[in-house]
Amino acid sequence: MAYTVGKSQKLYSNWDIDKLYFVDDKKPFNSVVSSESTFIVYFWASWCPHCENIYPIMNSLSSLNVPFVAMTFDTEMEKYKDYVSTKKPLWSDIMFLSSEGDIEFVSRKEAYAIPSIPSVWIIKNGKVQKIFKGEKGIAKLPAYLKKASLL
Repeated sequence: MAYTVGKSQKLYSNWDIDKLYFVDDKKPFNSVVSSESTFIVYFWASWCPHCENIYPIMNSLSSLNVPFVAMTFDTEMEKYKDYVSTKKPLWSDIMFLSSEGDIEFVSRKEAYAIPSIPSVWIIKNGKVQKIFKGEKGIAKLPAYLKKASLL
């Protein structure tokens, strides 16, 4: 599967954002990002060694003025919670909120079929503008954000 802006846009257009909530406060994702806003989406997993290598970059970018959301593709809640409590990332992950009010992981096999992690999408006005994938690609993200006057 080609990982292009067009493919990413098609995936993003199919997201059911009404089911996505922030893990830490169960605030709805769609209350934070609107179709008119610019924001960063970071796709990662605690078991991913490449995600671990870029952790410092992503943690520093998550504290900027640009809205930053992260979606983890972990599969084991206890390992995820242990990672987050140990690393203390500055970002908050978005996950599904079940009808019982429980936070659940988003499956990469569903509508959120992100082809590779780590990856970052820049979304502006509801459109995927740019994607960065892998360690080498994401290393270019700070320069891009500075050039785009998002830093």
